[in-house]
Amino acid sequence: MDIAPVLARLVGAALLGIGITSLLTRTKEQFELMLMLKIIWSASAIVGFVWSLAEGAAVAMWAVMITFIFFLGLWSYYQWKP
Repeated sequence: MDIAPVLARLVGAALLGIGITSLLTRTKEQFELMLMLKIIWSASAIVGFVWSLAEGAAVAMWAVMITFIFFLGLWSYYQWKP
């Protein structure tokens, strides 16, 4: 069995879980915790993308990594905005 479909489903499940949980947050504390989770998740995903690209991953990975970089910047702004 190829591992790629399993990993794609795992990432999809993580995206759904984080997205639905974000919709259900009600308090400022919950929002701040979800924001920190998204920052840590996107930063670690970027490290994984860089590592995979260094090992010769498909060029399409750049588009996905740029998306994660955008969201890391956006979420970081809202976490540490003045």
